[in-house]
Amino acid sequence: MRENWVNKYATYQGKFVKFSEMISNPKPIHKPPPPLIVGSAFPFGARRAIAYGDGWITHAKRAAYDSVIAKPSEFREWPS
Repeated sequence: MRENWVNKYATYQGKFVKFSEMISNPKPIHKPPPPLIVGSAFPFGARRAIAYGDGWITHAKRAAYDSVIAKPSEFREWPS
């Protein structure tokens, strides 16, 4: 999204997605562009948020992981 928002022609090559010279309009008028918020379940969504996003939205409590509210301090220790 960032690539698409800040460049007239966006290109991207990742492990699972790739595209070349894509044009998408309208672009955000905000400078810098809006933050990318990643929404997904813990722990994999948190890892994607760290690697690609500016923030993360999840459930406040998941039975398998107890409360994730205390987890952000651990995120900084994870490899991206």
